[in-house]
Amino acid sequence: DQGLADPSLRMSYITLLTKPTPAQQKAIAKLLADQQNPRSASYHKWLTPEQYADRFGLSPNDVKKITDWLQSEGFTVVKTARGRNWIVFSGTAAQVERSFQTQIHNFEANGESHFANTVPPVIPAALSGVVIGFRGFNNFHAQSQTHRAKPDYTFPVSGGTAHFIAPGDIATMYDLYSLYTQGIDGTGQRLAVIGQTDVYLDDLADFRSGFGLNWDNNCSTNGTGVITNTNCDTQYFKYVLISGDADPGTPNSFGDDLPEADIDIEWSGATARNAKIIYVNAPDPLGNGIYDSMYDAIDNNRAPVMTMSYSFPCELAEAEFGLYTADELEFQKANLHGIT
Repeated sequence: DQGLADPSLRMSYITLLTKPTPAQQKAIAKLLADQQNPRSASYHKWLTPEQYADRFGLSPNDVKKITDWLQSEGFTVVKTARGRNWIVFSGTAAQVERSFQTQIHNFEANGESHFANTVPPVIPAALSGVVIGFRGFNNFHAQSQTHRAKPDYTFPVSGGTAHFIAPGDIATMYDLYSLYTQGIDGTGQRLAVIGQTDVYLDDLADFRSGFGLNWDNNCSTNGTGVITNTNCDTQYFKYVLISGDADPGTPNSFGDDLPEADIDIEWSGATARNAKIIYVNAPDPLGNGIYDSMYDAIDNNRAPVMTMSYSFPCELAEAEFGLYTADELEFQKANLHGIT
């Protein structure tokens, strides 16, 4: 613990998470069951984000009350979920400490600098029945689960030949050719990859072209080759940037984020060869990282399939601040949209 953070520290992407009423939660459970029941009239009738908002989100009046209160405390409201079940706002450490009766400290952990609240936030009484928790009071990010392969398998060795796995090997190992011959190769499908780092365009392009996979892009890059434009959207790839104050430009340094993003984008496209891979990126080091990406992909119903290869390093904090419950509610929302 390095003591109190600078009062002017910009906390650029704080998410206020809400919960449905008991009646709404009961209705959610019933609809989830009905959507999977072939005998139900609701079978596979997925909700749009706006339909979810009208049935299970906050009322527009409740959203206004919360946003009005946040603004009265000096915060800037960044956006409200289409499903009206969370609100993103930004402010300074001093504002957070005053409004939520907590303290923001600097920390050194495993050689990295972070900030975090040292006292659980206090929610105003008027919001106690609605708010379930917050993200963004700390920047301890979720961690990649990337593992290095054994030498001699995918890495070159001195005096020997490197052995690599190619998409055709995966297709053989998992008997995918039987699907490909039936035309089941991802055509017409979308898959969202959840990430928290900027990526190099050449990494993706070289992989696709090197293995003879279909590829087209209209992505622009900066001087180091990092994708920078948010209108990058073609038949096989789309780039979505979720950001507070950060601009794309440098792959972040949290664990193995860059190889994790490359692996997930490249190999999902190598397996579902003609699917559209949508990379949802939240690179802001002061935001919630992977969770911003995940919540955005669900709230905007970006794809019927979503993949995320991360885990949270501090399970106690997740449980203490009610975030497991919030995530469970968000995954229920995803299922109601038809997202796997």
